[in-house]
Amino acid sequence: LQPGTYTLTETYTPEGYQGLKQSVTVVIQEDGTVMIDGTAVKNVLVDGEQHNQISLDVTNQAKVPLPETGGSGRLGIYLTGLIALGLSGVYLFMRNHGKDVMK
Repeated sequence: LQPGTYTLTETYTPEGYQGLKQSVTVVIQEDGTVMIDGTAVKNVLVDGEQHNQISLDVTNQAKVPLPETGGSGRLGIYLTGLIALGLSGVYLFMRNHGKDVMK
């Protein structure tokens, strides 16, 4: 690559992954210094057969699935809580007023 400013833009995002939020800017200085998004980076120049190339890894981030809402899985929890609340109320009523009812 010749010295200059280059922009890396993701044009295709695999299904199930998040795309890059913004483009990556790569600047190659005349002295061979490489800056990526304004930060100097070391050890990105590749030697040997691939002379004058930059190696840059961009990690694909998997999308986080959103939680399901309104599913039937909550019904059991709600019923269990309602039954526990009702039994607690009956217990407290019987403890406080049960002696009067038994007479």
